[in-house]
Amino acid sequence: MPGRPRKPTHLHKLEGTRTRTNRRHEPEPTGPLGDPPSCLPAAAAAAWREIAEALSPGVAGNSDRIAVEIVARLLARLRSADGITAAELSCLHRGLASLGMTPTARSKVAPPVREPKPAVPDPWDALTRHGLGRA
Repeated sequence: MPGRPRKPTHLHKLEGTRTRTNRRHEPEPTGPLGDPPSCLPAAAAAAWREIAEALSPGVAGNSDRIAVEIVARLLARLRSADGITAAELSCLHRGLASLGMTPTARSKVAPPVREPKPAVPDPWDALTRHGLGRA
């Protein structure tokens, strides 16, 4: 019997929680989410932009584009005159949760903590203090 779904490392980082496993080699997005794909219908493209604007910072990147596209298409269908089935609504809810866009999922996401970069000492400072080096 499978256990709980594995929490993505980026959510661990956002929450400030540790992982028990070594995830140094886990792939990370190489860029931002970006604009909606040109193949999306107008309603789904509008849903994409709405989702992208509502996402918590640092949650989705370019490797999440397909997941966001699925959620955008389902959201557009939900708002259309045809509506969606219960199964599609369940998929939409799970997709929104995986992006941290439900009240329960959002409570697990915190803004990223930026650690200050350590100051690199300038070797010329030591010489300047002793009257050598820069004027």
